[in-house]
Amino acid sequence: MDFRDYIKKKYKNEEILEFGPLTRPLFSKEENQNVYYADIRSTDEIKKLYSGNDYLKKTGITVKIDEIVNVDYKIIGSYLDTFKTKKFKNAYLSHVIEHMPNILDFFLDISNVLKENGELIIIYPDKRYCFDHYRNSASFKDAYATYRYGPKENARMAFDFGYNVVHENNPYVFWNDTNLTNIISKNELKDAENYYTETLNGKQIDDVHFWPFSDIEFLKFIYEAQRAGLFPFEILEFYSTEENTQEFMIILKKSKKIQSNKVLELIDTYDPTIKEKNTKLLLERQQEKIDKLEKEIVEKNKETAVASNKIEQLEEQLKRSVEEYDKIINSRSWRMTKVFRQVNSLIRK
Repeated sequence: MDFRDYIKKKYKNEEILEFGPLTRPLFSKEENQNVYYADIRSTDEIKKLYSGNDYLKKTGITVKIDEIVNVDYKIIGSYLDTFKTKKFKNAYLSHVIEHMPNILDFFLDISNVLKENGELIIIYPDKRYCFDHYRNSASFKDAYATYRYGPKENARMAFDFGYNVVHENNPYVFWNDTNLTNIISKNELKDAENYYTETLNGKQIDDVHFWPFSDIEFLKFIYEAQRAGLFPFEILEFYSTEENTQEFMIILKKSKKIQSNKVLELIDTYDPTIKEKNTKLLLERQQEKIDKLEKEIVEKNKETAVASNKIEQLEEQLKRSVEEYDKIINSRSWRMTKVFRQVNSLIRK
């Protein structure tokens, strides 16, 4: 499934606020006059950033400067501060949220600039199939620490990025290469320590992935964030990472509804470990039924064998009785006494 093609058809001509379009916006201004671009930097600042930095060197990502689109809004402070009274029908982010220093605050803040029942469309990189492959996954507890105590809590995630990110981003490599140890991270500890120290001191480092998630891990994050009342959205659609790709997609609707059961059902549906566990459990239950039926059949066979034996014995007894009867009625004495038996029978009557 081509996620972007699906979104373009679904939201054709609708109002969309796109964050971080860089060189690959969902809609061009020519395609959709209702699209607006936003970023935490101005267009000139973005071009300067991607002219060369540590992020590009470590990940192998390349950005064509002359293809960077002009942003309409530079985010200053919160989204609520930036857009003030303006609200949008839909918002779209592709490979952007993982860069957010405070992911829980992002979801709370973005809900302020969406109209009632507004939709949030997210395409997210699956850590297993991109340069985050060898990184430690993020979790709700990490996000909550940042939400409570500020971006300095991200120092651990920045360290992990600096230490474990690899110079490979082709999903085919991660899906099909049987020997991935040849691309395992060999980053220097001192570089990771610099990421840690700078983040701890409040410096915003170039394009770190603070929140590496797989598709299922992201669902688990949503489940825990909803329970905590820190996720003002409900899930409308979810599409897991497909083979030989590196991203999953989720479409959310602005809502205060808690969807614990639905999120857990999605996790059950897409989590391979749970699917394997459920399949194993199903097979075990089926085997139990088979064993029970086989036992019942054995018992029935035993009962049948006993009954058959009794029938054979009765048949043998009947056969002997018939033979004895035949001997009696065919004997000379039986024939000679026949008249007397008839007279005796009449007298009795």
